[in-house]
Amino acid sequence: MSLLFTLITGLFFLLGIILNKIFKDKKNFSVLAIALAFVVLINLIGLDLLPEVAASVSWQVVLCVILGFILLKIMDLFVPHHEHHHKEKKDNVKEHNNHLEHISIITILALTLHNVIECMALYNVSLGDLKAGFLMCLAIGLHNIPLGFQIGGSLEKHRKLYIGVLTLSGLVGGFISLLIGTVPEIWTIYILAFTLGMLIYLTFFELLKELITSLKNIYALYGIIIGIVLVIITNLL
Repeated sequence: MSLLFTLITGLFFLLGIILNKIFKDKKNFSVLAIALAFVVLINLIGLDLLPEVAASVSWQVVLCVILGFILLKIMDLFVPHHEHHHKEKKDNVKEHNNHLEHISIITILALTLHNVIECMALYNVSLGDLKAGFLMCLAIGLHNIPLGFQIGGSLEKHRKLYIGVLTLSGLVGGFISLLIGTVPEIWTIYILAFTLGMLIYLTFFELLKELITSLKNIYALYGIIIGIVLVIITNLL
């Protein structure tokens, strides 16, 4: 099941790419996915990871939280946030499209490494707590949908290869953790703390920032409501 969770996170990239082609209201759908992921991650941090980490708190555990936060921040720097706010002339369309594809390829490479690292943590979390693993898988996956949206419309050359690498990136992370094997209990705490640091950054310095800019959008409210309902159902299981 742990390996399956890691595979599913990558499939959400693929889902985002597919929806880019078939979903007309791309902006609102992305807002809904981000709001939903934010609620799920808040629940995962507050009710699952934080209590476990706090029960074994030490300076080493705190350091792992900080390192997880810093690593995801560094990875985020390699994911370009590129937007075009101007119209291109017709004779520059080809150059413009090539630039977009270049950005998409760089983004895919960064996201691949990003997802490998996240899913190494996901694999270990789900081994210890299946429900926490499910919530983490869902939150990472929902966060990956808008990223799939962003790159889905600009890839042309070697499209299947790049999409395949990105889709399988989570499974690669899971296999790496599987090959490493069982670790001592204290290392499990360190991994949870490291994961907590990563998710704190993802939730409050990435998703929250996106959510704040979309608070006036009704789809943000829809995402929050769906997220709350989903969290309640999951906690009742």
